[in-house]
Amino acid sequence: MKNAWIAVAGLALLAAGANAQQRERVANEGTIGDKWMLEDGTTLATPVYPATQASRGDNVCVALGYRIEPDGSTAHFRVLQQWSSAGSRQTDPAYWEAFARAAADAVAQWRFQPRADAGTPVPTVTVATLTFNGDPTAASADIGGNCRIVNLNDRLAQLGIKRFSDRSITAHGEFHRRQRVGEVMQADAAAHRQRRP
Repeated sequence: MKNAWIAVAGLALLAAGANAQQRERVANEGTIGDKWMLEDGTTLATPVYPATQASRGDNVCVALGYRIEPDGSTAHFRVLQQWSSAGSRQTDPAYWEAFARAAADAVAQWRFQPRADAGTPVPTVTVATLTFNGDPTAASADIGGNCRIVNLNDRLAQLGIKRFSDRSITAHGEFHRRQRVGEVMQADAAAHRQRRP
């Protein structure tokens, strides 16, 4: 009986250890450098302005959440914040989907490798602010400032996201949009309009 208890306790510890290794780490934009670095020979691909929206010439930013997998690939893309110079006039889901897909297509090309001193790679959830300049005179930093997420944990909580890998945009694939995320983004847009002079 004692041996059975020890075996069960040992299996429970192994399972807990494996589960702890698969937990997601959340890192604010620009703070993954302590655990990850770009894979040798990799550059950060930039998004291409969607051809379907080119005639509009809007400036757009997308704060795209993504997860760095233990193998260094990127996956589970989610729009966490978006903004357009078209303002509240832009309500067409196809408009936002075009920019979300372009952002996901770019980030899907990013590859990372764990730092040598970082230990076992842990899936890391982070965010990238991507800009689309429809007006060449607009500064990317100014556009991106409309989407910048200072505290990713707070933003995920605000959107009701507990497990990042649920529902996402797949690069070159189907776009999944959660109703709650859409509602929070609409509220954010309304608040942003009220702050403008």
